[in-house]
Amino acid sequence: MKGKRGIGEKYEKKVCEYLIEKKYLIIEKNYRFKYFEIDIIAVRDEIILFAEVKYRKNKRDFKIYTTISKKQKENIRQCAEAFLQSNQLYKNHFGRFDAFLVTINGGEDVQIEHFKNTF
Repeated sequence: MKGKRGIGEKYEKKVCEYLIEKKYLIIEKNYRFKYFEIDIIAVRDEIILFAEVKYRKNKRDFKIYTTISKKQKENIRQCAEAFLQSNQLYKNHFGRFDAFLVTINGGEDVQIEHFKNTF
């Protein structure tokens, strides 16, 4: 696991573990449609969660709402629509777009912040 993709996979896995602890079922990781991608798609009850994972070495002056660009939000929405069209099982679920901030406080002390309804 090397480079930016490897780092992303490592922290996306941590978020998956977090979601599983919260009783979500992970149904897709790195779902792609055209050039777009959703990091994690999970479901719990009647909620389908489309998650964007961000990693930072520290959270100083970090604002999750400005880290995901308007264009990226639109791309994630299009990707989510494509997923729902090809997965009719989830068509009546309430879709929610959440963001996760993963930070490390020295060594391997990983902290996860969950921002619901980010966009």
